[in-house]
Amino acid sequence: MLAALGDLSGLLADGECAVAVSHGAAIRVATGAMLGWPDDTFHTLRGLDNCGRVELVDQDGRWRLAAYNRVAAP
Repeated sequence: MLAALGDLSGLLADGECAVAVSHGAAIRVATGAMLGWPDDTFHTLRGLDNCGRVELVDQDGRWRLAAYNRVAAP
């Protein structure tokens, strides 16, 4: 998943966004990897709820966690 996210982010122009859909555990691991966290740190993130989303924002060439486990209101 990390390779796919890297490829996807490389296709984006400034100000563009993309959506990637996957299993919650894969998203949790990829989130930690994109943020540069050590392997033992991403386990501190709780699992994603069904339809939960993560928002990562590129800020000066580094990824920043803007939202974790956001779910749209019914």
